[in-house]
Amino acid sequence: MNHTKRSLLSVSILSVLAISAGTAEAIEFGFFDARSAALANTGAASSNLINGGFHNPALLAAQEKEEDFSILIPSVGLRLADPNDLVSDIDAYQVAEAAGNNAGMLAALNKANGKAVIANGYGGVAMSFAGDKYAGGLLVNAYTLNSVRVTPNFVTPLNSTLDTLGIQVKEIGVPLATKLDVSGQKIAVGFTPKYVNVKTNDASQGLPVADPTVDGFLDNPASQLEDSGFNLDAGAVWGNGDGWRGGLVVRNLISKDYKTVTGRTITIDPQVRAGVSYNNKWVTTAFDLDLTENKPVGYESPTQMAAIGIEFNAYNWVQLRVGYMHNLKAASNLDKAGAYTAGIGINIYGVHLDAAVITNGNENDLGAYAQLGVNF
Repeated sequence: MNHTKRSLLSVSILSVLAISAGTAEAIEFGFFDARSAALANTGAASSNLINGGFHNPALLAAQEKEEDFSILIPSVGLRLADPNDLVSDIDAYQVAEAAGNNAGMLAALNKANGKAVIANGYGGVAMSFAGDKYAGGLLVNAYTLNSVRVTPNFVTPLNSTLDTLGIQVKEIGVPLATKLDVSGQKIAVGFTPKYVNVKTNDASQGLPVADPTVDGFLDNPASQLEDSGFNLDAGAVWGNGDGWRGGLVVRNLISKDYKTVTGRTITIDPQVRAGVSYNNKWVTTAFDLDLTENKPVGYESPTQMAAIGIEFNAYNWVQLRVGYMHNLKAASNLDKAGAYTAGIGINIYGVHLDAAVITNGNENDLGAYAQLGVNF
């Protein structure tokens, strides 16, 4: 394989993942809209009417009176990562194979062993309304969760394979929420019944990769199985109107197994997250903690995130945001556990434009998010 093809292979492993909306470090909690992404994906207690339906349905009934109706059109984001430089190891294998260098192939396979190319990709739209007592809306989102790795064969290097395992998910949900007053405590509860379509992807091909575009490898109907059904999210929010707010949310209350074409099982289990936030005219702070471990979809580490974010508000026109999130379950030998986030929001007469970036300091790990929303 010539240098051009090797370079195309390196690019394609990441670019095809990006086109298909990415891979993931397990199924992380929630939806990475631009505002929450800038705040380290906090949102269980701190999201607003625009993005609250994605994070905690109860939040739709816990907003200020002047927030009556919002539309999110759309929210998109992508995080691509090769944290341990797996693509370079694959390149080294291809170079050694082309030269007939068996020792070089073994060295490259040894370096590649246990690594994965990872990313997150999201897209969604939402509509929300809030009345004096009741609130609701409609949300549609889609994302794919895959991982790509090398399975080395140290006896016969040419029998090594490039593998992917993951899912593509589409959700249509109807969040519904109401306000309660319990012994002077302001409480909101909410539910999101949702239709869920999941397509599993389980594929493998030998190294060296002859087709540098690898489209058929990562998006091949013969490697996919599809299943659909219904699930439910539920949440609660409480506070006394003094700026402090607590939140608890459970996503995917019904545990569901999804089969792959090779007979493997990918399970989506309930995910539980708690959060606390404080906001006033000038600042919002938020802290979220996953109370459950989020299992890997494929070849990556599980996640259990602790996250903190701060938003500075300048007269409701401009918001500056920073955050930090830490994976309590990261494999220390392969993953950087922490990631830093930053973003900006601009509000012009109810039109919200938000953008965010995420990185863990690794030059091969960067995410970008943007969204457009309208409040009435």
